[in-house]
Amino acid sequence: MKFLLDKSHRNDRFARIIESLKQLENCNSREVQTIITAINELKEYLVVSDKEAEHYESRINSIMEVLLKYTLMDFSVQATVSELGDDLDAIAVGINTLADELQDKIQVEQANSEKLHEQNVKLERTNRELSSFAYVSSHDLQEPLRKINTYISRLVEEESEQLPEHMRFYLDRIKSSATRMQNLIRDILEYSKLNTADEQIQQTHLHTLTQEVKDDFEEALTEKKATFEFDVQCEVKIVPFQYKRLLSNLVSNSIKFADPARPLKIKLTSNIATGKELKHENLARSKKYCHLIYTDNGIGYSPQYNNKIFEVFQRLHNQSEFSGTGVGLAICKRIVENHEGAINAAGEVGKGVTFNIYLPV
Repeated sequence: MKFLLDKSHRNDRFARIIESLKQLENCNSREVQTIITAINELKEYLVVSDKEAEHYESRINSIMEVLLKYTLMDFSVQATVSELGDDLDAIAVGINTLADELQDKIQVEQANSEKLHEQNVKLERTNRELSSFAYVSSHDLQEPLRKINTYISRLVEEESEQLPEHMRFYLDRIKSSATRMQNLIRDILEYSKLNTADEQIQQTHLHTLTQEVKDDFEEALTEKKATFEFDVQCEVKIVPFQYKRLLSNLVSNSIKFADPARPLKIKLTSNIATGKELKHENLARSKKYCHLIYTDNGIGYSPQYNNKIFEVFQRLHNQSEFSGTGVGLAICKRIVENHEGAINAAGEVGKGVTFNIYLPV
């Protein structure tokens, strides 16, 4: 029986398959299947006689069995290698060598995976311990501070006429410091407890929640003669309370850092786009996000602090000028990241600030 292809053509097909096998380590399942099909087609070109055809067929079937196991991530099977030392043997040896290498890699990855799992377990335990420590410590610290405030208030109320002016001044300073410490502990406690796993995520239209926040600040906005305009048309999966806390912190900051030279103006708008369109490095390219753009025309800050303002206890202004704990924007960032989103800021001295918030739709 004759070759269905001449020897040079047959060897050329062998060469192409061998070259493909060299790249097999980086192939996906579909590409491996293509190689399997190519090898299977060789059967019709390797028929010389019935006896040799059977010999070639068993060797090719052995190679294909190994490749099929590859698609199942099983590298324990070895292809048959004859004593002929022909091109088919070269393919079999190459496949067997690659199987050994891939099996070694899998063992290394499994060992690394086990180590990573152990480290994650330790990290979770440490985080739970730290969270518990922060919670207990905060509560334990609150009680003596409440007593300090209470006793100072009694002193001022009951002995105000007998106390010298400088003593009343000192007591006021102590009371002010104790109150600030209470606020700081409260914010730290809230920051440590922020977690979407403990809250109920709901499909929510942000327009309604934004209106509720605006209503909460109606008196403060009126007092500042400020305006808060918004057009938010996104519906997202979110913990409603956390979104309101996020927006409340931003509005509170805008009111606090309003420029006395002009009426405060706050704007919040939205649009929906993919991570690819938004060009933010922390967003999934194919996922859709609600992009919230929050702006005000307050006193602003230097652009060099665009990233630092989200750090815990980061303050850009003197405590005597503007009160606060430096935790508010850190809470905002924690809330956004809890929802697998992102937030950034852009400030300019004397011109206000812009916050870009990205929440998955």
